[in-house]
Amino acid sequence: GSVIAFSLYKHITYDEAMQLGNGYAFRDMVFEEQIGYLATVATKEGFTGLGVATALVEKSLENMREKGATHFISTAWKHYGIINIGSVLENAGFRKETDIPNYWYDASVREGFQCPQCGNPCTCSCVIYTKI
Repeated sequence: GSVIAFSLYKHITYDEAMQLGNGYAFRDMVFEEQIGYLATVATKEGFTGLGVATALVEKSLENMREKGATHFISTAWKHYGIINIGSVLENAGFRKETDIPNYWYDASVREGFQCPQCGNPCTCSCVIYTKI
């Protein structure tokens, strides 16, 4: 009767992928018109390690494939060297593409938001994963 997990995904253009990567050039995706972007996978505390995130990733990819995506990108947050979703993405065939240190630092200072991991300023890195 309650939500234990969710995922957010959508189709993006190559230009949008480059914006996510702070200008990083995704050479294997340059000619793709629609890239599947897995933005978020979250599992409620107490339900981790049960395969829920794995099932959500697979279902998200399946849904994006049905809409024409053949290449995929996902962002993951790294804090103190830990990437919570990293092993799930790698088991689904994703590979690490690039690591962007202090990804939200400037925005957190400018906008004053609190990162749930490190407060303000945010010093988390963004790890970009791709699946071709």
